[in-house]
Amino acid sequence: MKYYAFKSLYGYNPSIREGKILAFSSKETLKYILEINVDLVEIMSVFRIHFREKAIMMNRYLKFRKKYKLPNDLFNRELGLITFRI
Repeated sequence: MKYYAFKSLYGYNPSIREGKILAFSSKETLKYILEINVDLVEIMSVFRIHFREKAIMMNRYLKFRKKYKLPNDLFNRELGLITFRI
């Protein structure tokens, strides 16, 4: 499955909802949609570039939070028994 989001150059497109992430089973479907609706522009590639950086940071934060339970480990941290490594 390939996921795509579109933006219309004319501001509104009645067949494809603007900004909604749609799943296509093949590239031929995407090609057909773009040939029929000339005003559509695929914006998912730009979204993936920015989303990847945020997803990596969120993943690091969740791993850190899972590893160190802050209220429980605070006393051990003050004693120097554990250290934070991100």
